[in-house]
Amino acid sequence: MSALAAFFESYYRLRPVNATFTGVHDHDHRLPDWSPDGLAAAADEMRRVRGALVATRKDGPARPPRADTSVGPYGDVSAMALDDVAVRDRELAISFRRSRSAKPPSASSR
Repeated sequence: MSALAAFFESYYRLRPVNATFTGVHDHDHRLPDWSPDGLAAAADEMRRVRGALVATRKDGPARPPRADTSVGPYGDVSAMALDDVAVRDRELAISFRRSRSAKPPSASSR
């Protein structure tokens, strides 16, 4: 499986609602895992998949853009940018959950 194909497999598996919306129905029966462990695992996976995309760009032969690819001629670059945003979204969600679970100081301790 190419790094770009692995990106989309991961993208749709981690974002089943997006998959359904875009016509990929392999995950119609699922919802995303927004638990703290699920968010952390998703962010780790997105970093790993992005690393694989970066590695193919650095180590692979220079190739001209292909007009026949379904994600456009610069699909791997677009995928990396999209994944960067998604990782930051997950990190923000983790941070938000942590801040919401922290107990506010009691009135007597002020």
